[in-house]
Amino acid sequence: MVYSVAQCTEKLTAISTKKTDYNNAREKVKTAKETCSSDISSITTTVNKIKGDLLDMKKDNYFEGKLANKVTKDIASFKEDMDSAKDKAEKLTGAADSQIAEIDSKIADLDIDKELWDGRLASAKAALLAQ
Repeated sequence: MVYSVAQCTEKLTAISTKKTDYNNAREKVKTAKETCSSDISSITTTVNKIKGDLLDMKKDNYFEGKLANKVTKDIASFKEDMDSAKDKAEKLTGAADSQIAEIDSKIADLDIDKELWDGRLASAKAALLAQ
C-alpha cells in the first residue's frame, strides 16, 4: 500500500504525541519511586528511634508483672506493624520498577513504529518527486 505524505505525517505526529505521554508518565513513576525510597529510609530511621524510646519506657526494675508484659507486647506489636508497613512500601517500589520497564517497552515499540513511518514518509516524498 502506498501512503500519502499527509497520512505519514499524521501518523508520525500521533506517535510523537504518544511517546511524549509515555515519557511523562515514566518520569512521574520514577519520581514517585524515588520519593517512596526516600520515605522508606526515613521510616526506618524513625522506627528505630521510636523503638529506642519505647524500650526506655520499659523499666524492668520499676514495672513488674502485667505492666511490664504489656509494654513488651506493645513494643513488639509496634515493631511488627512498622516492619509490615516498610515491607509493603518496598513492594510498591518494586511495582514502580515493573511499571517503568513496561513503559520503556511501549516507548521502544513506538520507536519501531516511528522508523517504519519515517520510511513510508520518505517513500511518499520520493513518489511525489518522481511524478
